[in-house]
Amino acid sequence: MAVVGEGISLEYIAIILGVILLLAKLFEEFFKRIGFPSFLGAILAGILIGRAGLNFLDPVESRELSLLINIGISFLLFIAGLEELADLDLSIINKRTFVSAILNLLAPAMGVTLFLIYIFNIDLILALGIGVLLGLISVGPLTKGLIDGGIIASPIGMRLLIIGIISEVAGILMFNSLLNLNILSIALSVIFIVLTYRVGKILFKVLEDKIDRVFVAGEFSFALIVSMILILGYTAEYAGFNAALISLLLGIAASNYLKERPDHIEKLRAFTFGFFEPLFFAGIGLYMTRLSIDLLGIALAILAILVSLKVITGYIAVRSLKYSLSLLSKGGVDAALLLALYPTLTTNNVPELYSISLLVMVTSSILSSMAFIGSKLSRKKKFKPWSLKISDLMVIGGWVSEDDKISTITKLLLIYPGVVVVDRDSRPIGFITPHDIMYVDPENFERVKASEIYRWPVPVIDRDASILKALDMFHKTDVPVAAVVDENGRICGVVILNNIVSQFAQLSNH
Repeated sequence: MAVVGEGISLEYIAIILGVILLLAKLFEEFFKRIGFPSFLGAILAGILIGRAGLNFLDPVESRELSLLINIGISFLLFIAGLEELADLDLSIINKRTFVSAILNLLAPAMGVTLFLIYIFNIDLILALGIGVLLGLISVGPLTKGLIDGGIIASPIGMRLLIIGIISEVAGILMFNSLLNLNILSIALSVIFIVLTYRVGKILFKVLEDKIDRVFVAGEFSFALIVSMILILGYTAEYAGFNAALISLLLGIAASNYLKERPDHIEKLRAFTFGFFEPLFFAGIGLYMTRLSIDLLGIALAILAILVSLKVITGYIAVRSLKYSLSLLSKGGVDAALLLALYPTLTTNNVPELYSISLLVMVTSSILSSMAFIGSKLSRKKKFKPWSLKISDLMVIGGWVSEDDKISTITKLLLIYPGVVVVDRDSRPIGFITPHDIMYVDPENFERVKASEIYRWPVPVIDRDASILKALDMFHKTDVPVAAVVDENGRICGVVILNNIVSQFAQLSNH
């Protein structure tokens, strides 16, 4: 029997780890079915197993489990950078929205800070750190709520989303600055952030231009991405920076490279959401301790401050009390910041503030989801599958440039039955299927370009067209893939017949 820590065997940790993962996914399923953010289920699983529940495992006594939880933070924020922040169009941010977002972050942050200083007599910086992580908005759950509520594309939905993005980015930067509060550290942090993004861009460009073509070992490029997240993130941690923030920046830097390799994105998502994400959120719950009546009262008071100031500043921004509740959204980013703050809270002899903050975050997240309950029910009653548009079912990816080599195209053809070829202005000019590749000598895969073998014409459909039009188009042609274009005729996605049929069946069942 392998023994680690204070007499805890590796076998015991492995068994508990398996139980945590199973309970986390089961509880996630339950919370998702009742309309609340699924990550709350994983936190509940951790609370049940940990100090506040059955006390089967103390994360402080298991360095192995703590390591996995911390690695989970890095992968979760890498995905957040890739999927939430990479496509941010700064041109849509106006002065009013920016000011509203900062106000929505700072007002509750300062309210919570002053209350914590009054009650616990703690350091201003520590209190402000808790205020910021409770005040910021988590974009992932907010986006999902806006989509489920059917308002993501509406003016109010777009404003809420932009406010959320600004709040999350500003909150992360403020929190990181508070942990290193001196002019030199802040300056170094800014330099390190810029360097990480730039170096990440260069590394992924090298990965695309050189490494993908030189190395033939299975999953080499995927393994290299994982190693970059770990090496760069924890090298930064050694240097006094936040590994989670570095992972977030790497996710943004990797976006262009990974969008052309949807198979890598799917592997990273499976890797993260199948293992690290439930383990991370469960780990958040493991650290929670039982709270006395007095501490529960303090948590309730903090929640009241947070909700009141969020709703007031949210109403000023969007003129809706209902949707201002959505700005209470919490998720992986703020949870990661809270876990990063745990050692500091322990050092300052206020570990109970971790449990209080976690309880406030969980309750805040539940309240935020209530903003969309009426919209979800309304959508379910009015849902007509045939009213779906192509933009609802199109796939982001599945196209190549006319200059791309066959070696790149073959990777996409492992995922799609065909790919669209676009010119240098991103306008569709043809398509390629596995049949077209068959007549190219494999020795020439690194030389032959898409422009030399594509067929035309490629079916083209507007993203606002109905699903019926797409089905009619596929009925009249033998081409397995069609290009989805925007109002300028540039590609914004592809639509595949098999995907339409399968997704249409799933949506009809709901």
